Amino acid sequence: MHDRRAMKILSRIPRIVDRLVSPIQAYRNLSLATQNKALLHNIRRGAKPGVSAALLLRNIVQWLYAVALTPVVGLARIAGLRFLMVDLSQIGSVMWIDLYLREMKLNGKRTRAIFVCRSRLFDANAYLLDLYRSYVVFISNPALKFLCIPFFVNPWLRDDAFRFDAPFVGGAKSESRVSFGYQVCSNYNREFDRPLIELNEEELRRGRAETAQFLPPGRRFVAVHVRDSGFYNDTRRTTRNADIRSYEPAFRYLIESGFFIIRLGDPSTVRIDDMVARCGPGLVDYAHSPARSAFLDIYLAASCEFFLGCNSGVLALPVIFNKPACFVNFYNASTCLGYRPGDLSTFKKIRNTADASLVSFEDMLRPPLSENIQLAELRTLGFDLEDNSPEEILETVREFVETRTTRPSRRQKEAKALISSGRHSFKADGDFSETILRRYLAASDAPPSERRPGKVAAGR
Repeated sequence: MHDRRAMKILSRIPRIVDRLVSPIQAYRNLSLATQNKALLHNIRRGAKPGVSAALLLRNIVQWLYAVALTPVVGLARIAGLRFLMVDLSQIGSVMWIDLYLREMKLNGKRTRAIFVCRSRLFDANAYLLDLYRSYVVFISNPALKFLCIPFFVNPWLRDDAFRFDAPFVGGAKSESRVSFGYQVCSNYNREFDRPLIELNEEELRRGRAETAQFLPPGRRFVAVHVRDSGFYNDTRRTTRNADIRSYEPAFRYLIESGFFIIRLGDPSTVRIDDMVARCGPGLVDYAHSPARSAFLDIYLAASCEFFLGCNSGVLALPVIFNKPACFVNFYNASTCLGYRPGDLSTFKKIRNTADASLVSFEDMLRPPLSENIQLAELRTLGFDLEDNSPEEILETVREFVETRTTRPSRRQKEAKALISSGRHSFKADGDFSETILRRYLAASDAPPSERRPGKVAAGR
């Protein structure tokens, strides 16, 4: 018994060391001061005081270390070295590396090297990161990461890609432009018309061979990801979750249209054995397949006909590989637009608790509803969040398949015109779906500025 316990403790040591020597991250809404205040609060109320004290000490030591070596960090920047801090334990964060590199390439900036910290213990997808090796020097050795802390943490000279991630680091309460990811992606695609990273022919052949057991050769397929609480085991932050069972009518439509459906994810997601039995071999629950691997995750995302998803980190993959995307159950309206022309988005509805009426489209694009606030706060403010119905999901998917090559409608253009410069989706190339706009905006020849604020086409 004691031997097993000792072995368990010893097995944790590499993970603990890796956490302690990894550079601390300071998001816009989670500064070092905010983090330390939260840790002090945890110590006072006895919530894992030992862990909180260790993290507090780590933060202080790293910050002092980084400040003390400011001259060295400055010289490294002058020499053309860049140290980019990104949380690679989440696959969605890889998109911020991709956009950072695209921006560098667009601007013709020359650097001697770009360094990024990674962890062999916590990386979301090591295969995807390895595709960036020609652009980035990854630092994974714990000792080397500790030595490089000043370059990643220095409060005045560090580089980060969080400017592409505005809505997920607190959002913009003002009308100032804070997020430029759409602009970078759009400009890059127009100039280069291909992804920054791609799978080579050998990798594509390997992918076809490994998927042959569930995907007939040459068949078109749709990569699907529906977020639930399984991955993070978090039942509090559920606003971005959705019920995959409500997608069954859309899956049936796609299968009847000649597509295979490949459900992405990991074994922590809810099983859909009953849906697979009803839909037949055209629906593949890859998330629970023994064929799952880091490589196949990337192959499927890079090779699909299009991506069907919601607001989760996996939506980074169609952006990285320039794949068309259809989003449903997206929370919230101000952040939901896709990165490519033809991308369609249907957002979750917000209702007034008092009378169950729909909150106006314009109000959903303004604070506080344009911020990604959680369900408890929404209810405190007098609102309820409503997932898209199976009919709305089906109609959005049908609209995407049948109309994505056509120009945006007048209503879609008017809807995008209502997005102010302070919102994340400002200047996005994707569009709101007609499916959801019919619920909110009446067809009108009047410009948005002349439309009565709060007008809702269908009140309930």
